[in-house]
Amino acid sequence: MKKKYLIALCIISILFLGGVFRYALAPSPQICCNWLCFDLELAQTDEEREQGLMQRNYLEGNKGMLFIFSDEGIYPFRMKNTLIWLDIIRLDSNFQIVDIQEAIPCREEPCSSYVPSFKAQYVLEINQGISTKNWIVSGTTCVLSQ
Repeated sequence: MKKKYLIALCIISILFLGGVFRYALAPSPQICCNWLCFDLELAQTDEEREQGLMQRNYLEGNKGMLFIFSDEGIYPFRMKNTLIWLDIIRLDSNFQIVDIQEAIPCREEPCSSYVPSFKAQYVLEINQGISTKNWIVSGTTCVLSQ
């Protein structure tokens, strides 16, 4: 009887660990603009979008955060408690870049609000200057992969 329980426990453990490793090894979503790709953190809920990259001291060069909205709109961004210099890249529903702004950190009020010139459904935040160095400009179409 104990042998059956031990076998069952081993099988359950193997299945559980297989799921954990599969999740851990799954590629993170990426967005590629021109020849440059970024591993993404996704901000899909109101809470995730509100938190964004606040209180972080560093963002690796190949990383970014993609803010996902349900439809295109004018979504101003503030940099309160954001410690990293960022490029704010706005993309329409077809992932075409419609606006890029350079945002500076803001540790205390008053903080600037970065209001786009055009409606966007997605906002990509990456380290400041990467866009300019890599010819990522308005009109560029990016590709999202998951």
